[in-house]
Amino acid sequence: MLACQFAFAAGEITQDRAHQLAATYFARYFSEGCGGVDVPILRGATWEAPIRLGVAGTLSGYIHIDRRTGTVSYGSYPTASAQSLGAWSTALRNRAHNP
Repeated sequence: MLACQFAFAAGEITQDRAHQLAATYFARYFSEGCGGVDVPILRGATWEAPIRLGVAGTLSGYIHIDRRTGTVSYGSYPTASAQSLGAWSTALRNRAHNP
């Protein structure tokens, strides 16, 4: 069955979650004026989210998201856990709603 080829074990990071983690990581660690992340592609045990920078959206590498743990990394930038990115995002939202 084709559906079985795309099944994930319970608790593994889905493509949607990987995209959310990559976008949060980008917002946290990149100070670019323009840019963002594309939809991640699964390669083995890692989701790879293409980074697009500048007005032209130039491909500038891939944010890596571990499919099992949600750990996020990119080159020489800090490695971040899914939990730490979630905490950062929550704190940022709370500051915006409670000046």
